[in-house]
Amino acid sequence: MSDDNVNENDLPPGEIAFFGACYPPLQSGQYQLELSQTLKNVPGESAPPNFKRAQKISLTSPRFTLAASSVQMVYPPADAVGNFLNTMPNVVLTRRTLPWERPIDPHHIGLKASATVDASQDHTPWLALLTLYQNEAENIKPKQRSVAELLDTGNTKIKGPDLGGLVSDAQKQTLCLTIDISPTLFQTIAPKVDELKYLNHVRQVNTDGKEVLGIDEEGWYSVSVSNRIVKTGEKNTVYLVSLEGHKADLPGGGADLSNIDALRFAVLATWSFTAEKSSGDFLGLLQALPERGGIELMQMPNRTKTAGSVPDTVNNVLDIGYTTLQLQLQDGEQTNAWYRGPMVAQPTSRETAISYSTADQAIRYDHTSGLFDMSYAAAWQIGRLLALSDATFAKQYYNWRIANYTSMDATAESHVVSDKLGKLAPDNLHQPARKVAEQAGVQLLAKHMILTAKSIPVSRTHQKARPSETLPGVISAEQMKQHLQRGLPPILAIKPKTADLTE
Repeated sequence: MSDDNVNENDLPPGEIAFFGACYPPLQSGQYQLELSQTLKNVPGESAPPNFKRAQKISLTSPRFTLAASSVQMVYPPADAVGNFLNTMPNVVLTRRTLPWERPIDPHHIGLKASATVDASQDHTPWLALLTLYQNEAENIKPKQRSVAELLDTGNTKIKGPDLGGLVSDAQKQTLCLTIDISPTLFQTIAPKVDELKYLNHVRQVNTDGKEVLGIDEEGWYSVSVSNRIVKTGEKNTVYLVSLEGHKADLPGGGADLSNIDALRFAVLATWSFTAEKSSGDFLGLLQALPERGGIELMQMPNRTKTAGSVPDTVNNVLDIGYTTLQLQLQDGEQTNAWYRGPMVAQPTSRETAISYSTADQAIRYDHTSGLFDMSYAAAWQIGRLLALSDATFAKQYYNWRIANYTSMDATAESHVVSDKLGKLAPDNLHQPARKVAEQAGVQLLAKHMILTAKSIPVSRTHQKARPSETLPGVISAEQMKQHLQRGLPPILAIKPKTADLTE
């Protein structure tokens, strides 16, 4: 697959496209570019002069470590506990070409490369997901080592990757995460060479309407899938390992591992999760509902009703899906409260006409039991947190609130000023004429303030200053202080005089 024959805008919203692979133009490694130029018909030369030039280049990509930002997501999620029956662990990578950027056999790649992809180039993916069950992972301890220790283990019984010496001295000093696995276990759980191309693929998704934060807007990802199904009832550990230099060690690879106690691998990512024992699939659970009590499966289990011990009103509330939870009030007091989730055993009435500004407004009080009902308050708070977790929405909402409050303040101030200046206009004017008179009053007031400011000096020597209270359009420092303390705009203290406005 290449970018030239795939239109990234063709994918409709809500759809996903799968591709078998996405090969880079050149795999990572050492290359030599050779340039040859021959000049013909050169005067005085019996043979055409020939000029040659060679340049070695190095194409690099993630090799022994992988940045956390290169991993879009893993499934099952890290440290999760849930029903993962028949699940094959997988990891989604942000680089669409990553599984094919390095050769699984470094000896296969040559020192010369043309401008086009060599058809004989080995495109076997160099990444694999190893899923280990709890008893298998107990003896495998990930350890930070230098790349030099990865390649040269210092023990003839431990075999590292054979990279053919194509590692620089600087790379050998870097640290990476490694694991040692016995050859018997590795060849039991690892995929065969021919299976790797089916365990790595590319996905294109339409990202319209999705949160931009943390998501590749182009929607291209590579995916590596494990060849093992998770084991339920215990902890599973997954390792994304580099198979570069280990092609012969894979099942059917032909390597003689009879004298080897362990194989050493570079680990690019790892996580673990617990798969619970499943009581059945979704279809089986639905089919068993009528046989196992039907609607009562949605209620709290193992509740014994004793005659006279619990009021009927409380039993009725429990029967419709409510349960009691401990509630800590804002003043620190501990009490009990009713709560139910959206999945209830009885029909409910939706109150779409009611809106709440805070979660506290959604708290209800049940007079029969004397407990608060926190169901709607919890739902309001959950919805609020989900909305604000979207960075794009949160920013736009913040800007909207600022603009809305600014507009409200400006409107309120305009009404107050208009009301004060409107008193200067005759009361018998119609609304359009009155508005024109108010605007004219504002213009005359501004003009008078400018003229007055020019005619009165800032200070006068040996002369008593004119009281600012008598100047139209000017307020004293005391008046400004009083208005600011009351939270009012100082402009409201202006006292225009009708006699002055006629100047």
